[in-house]
Amino acid sequence: MQAHDAGFNREQVVTVPLDAITYKKFDLVKQQLLANTLVQGVTGAQDVLGSHLDSVRYCILGRWGQKGSWTSTQLIVDHDYFIAV
Repeated sequence: MQAHDAGFNREQVVTVPLDAITYKKFDLVKQQLLANTLVQGVTGAQDVLGSHLDSVRYCILGRWGQKGSWTSTQLIVDHDYFIAV
């Protein structure tokens, strides 16, 4: 992924961590950043892409008693995450 063309200039992406107080005002922070003509897009995510994503383990009990499980990761993002990035 690091060598692949991401479709955007990685040098022009800024990640701003929000603390327990500022994340509650994300919409206001987003509006203020978008008011700057130098900012093309603002989006949010629960974590930085590629860093310790939350893992979820799913277990299934099949019709005839067989068991299966799988692990998945999730990243909760703003509705326009892929468009803004």
